[in-house]
Amino acid sequence: MRKNIREIGVFNSVYSLFVYLLIKKGEINETLFYFWNDIPEEIACNFNFIRNRDALRGNNLIHSIIIFNYYRFKFYLDFITNRYWGVPVWGQDHIPIGRYFLEYTNNTFFVIEDGEANYSECYSKYGNKLIRKLLGLPYLSKFGHSKKVKEIYLTSCGDKIPYDIARKVSWISIVEEWGALDERTRRHILSIFKLPNMREDNITIILTQPFEEEGVCTEEYKIKFVHDIIERYELSNYYLKPHYREATNYETIVSKDKIMAKYFPFELLLLLNGDKINRVFTLSPNTTPIRLLKSKYNYINIEVVDIMKSLNR
Repeated sequence: MRKNIREIGVFNSVYSLFVYLLIKKGEINETLFYFWNDIPEEIACNFNFIRNRDALRGNNLIHSIIIFNYYRFKFYLDFITNRYWGVPVWGQDHIPIGRYFLEYTNNTFFVIEDGEANYSECYSKYGNKLIRKLLGLPYLSKFGHSKKVKEIYLTSCGDKIPYDIARKVSWISIVEEWGALDERTRRHILSIFKLPNMREDNITIILTQPFEEEGVCTEEYKIKFVHDIIERYELSNYYLKPHYREATNYETIVSKDKIMAKYFPFELLLLLNGDKINRVFTLSPNTTPIRLLKSKYNYINIEVVDIMKSLNR
């Protein structure tokens, strides 16, 4: 077994990773991290980590079965070689490496909030679990609904959650957790995510979403939609905050210095510079930062410009 490994983290979201750092008070020297595609190298290099980028979707069902089982074998080999039996696993149970730990080991799993799916009844319930298990495909429900998940950490206390996970939920406050950290730990977390330096006041932020990656609309439509917001509201002192899964090039409509980096949690920016922001535009009403804005920063004007409604006109 790798020396001094007491916990395993499986992450594909900077927000979930940030919440884990808050829960652990920055004490992560004995955690081994498995990072998926959306944790970039500039963040991953701050941790004891294994890069896990293997694509698990084939061109058809048979191809998917072959790929999934091939990487499952690689996982087993690493698991057995390093003797990870009994090591608690923290993070996201719906990403491939999380599925492996959840479905093929008896390790205790602690789910950390990733987004709206953690609050939704619309989670994956697979049909014939026995057949899927025999074929080596994912077969357990995601987002904490599996019986193998011991605890679920959510950050939006008071929001409605599915009844079958309610007994496993532990509510945490990002604001209180951040306030409980000492200055050294805060500086360490900030050095990981490298937030932009905001000197101005009365700033407007536009939060975008990966709608083209999710097949909701084309990239051209989304770019035009964002451009129309800037023009319609005559914005000047503003920044775009792209979602970390976006590949959109917004430099076609705004200058580079107006575009924030993708790979930091917006909630962390609010904790540090919430008093400098007076307006936030979001393309969807169901984004995690909106909950924090409404509960803690209610003086910030939230403008929901719902791209979904524009598509249905």
